[in-house]
Amino acid sequence: MTNFIQEFAKTFLSKKQFQQLSKEGAIVIDVSAPTEFSAGHLENSRNLPLQSLIQKVPQLSVQKKPVIAVCRNGVKSSLAVALLSNAGVEAFNGGAWRNFVEC
Repeated sequence: MTNFIQEFAKTFLSKKQFQQLSKEGAIVIDVSAPTEFSAGHLENSRNLPLQSLIQKVPQLSVQKKPVIAVCRNGVKSSLAVALLSNAGVEAFNGGAWRNFVEC
């Protein structure tokens, strides 16, 4: 189980990577449910709940910018990155948004 957790954690962006992508104009989306988003989120992130994300893929594709997906704990953002990547969107997993509050 420990190896799985270590491998899973490697898929999340570091603070440095998050800052660099943000500086380059990446779009930060929070794929949490609206109630989770209203309870707390990153400044300048957009709430695109995971369950409705598939409908927003064309809009994200047109923007031709990388997307950083975040959520409360990293599970939904992982699923979002898989969905976006499969649709041809350059997507990165930020994991838990709280990791980047200081960025």
